[in-house]
Amino acid sequence: MRVILRVTVAALVWSGSLGPALAHGCGHQLYDHSCHGPCSCGAEASRRSGTGAAAGWAADLRTIEGKIVEVIYLPGGTPDMGMVDIKVQTNSGTSLLVRLAPTGFLKQGGLRLQEGDPMTVKAFTVAGMNGDVMVATEVTCKGTNMRLRGSSGQPLW
Repeated sequence: MRVILRVTVAALVWSGSLGPALAHGCGHQLYDHSCHGPCSCGAEASRRSGTGAAAGWAADLRTIEGKIVEVIYLPGGTPDMGMVDIKVQTNSGTSLLVRLAPTGFLKQGGLRLQEGDPMTVKAFTVAGMNGDVMVATEVTCKGTNMRLRGSSGQPLW
C-alpha cells in the first residue's frame, strides 16, 4: 500500500509543472512557466520545430555587469545537484535574479562566488512565477570565466 501511494504521488508531481519543465532542460524548473503550453524559454518551440535549439533565446542574450548581492543555493537530490541562483546589482542599480548551474558543475569549473564579488554574466530572460529570471550562458568572476550553456542554449552539465 505504501509503495503504491509513493508511486502515485511521484506520478502526480511529474505530471504537474515540475515534470515537463525538467524534461525540456530549460534550467528554470523551480518556476511555474506554463510548460504545458508555449514555454517562455523557447524549448517548446524547439521541440515542435525539431531544431533542438531554444528558439529566440539568443536574440534576448545580454551582458550584465555588476556585483553579487546574494548567492542562493536551491535544494537538489544531492548537495552537488542543487541549482545556484545569484542576485546581482547591476552597475546601473537594477537588481536581477540569475540562474547559473548546479553546485557541483560550478565547483568543477573552479567558480567561487561570494557576496560583493564583481562579475559579468551573459544571460537570457525567462518569465517565472516569482518574476523574470535571467538564465546564464556564461559567467566571469574573479578572473574565472565559465561557459554554462552551449550555442543552442542547452546546459553543459
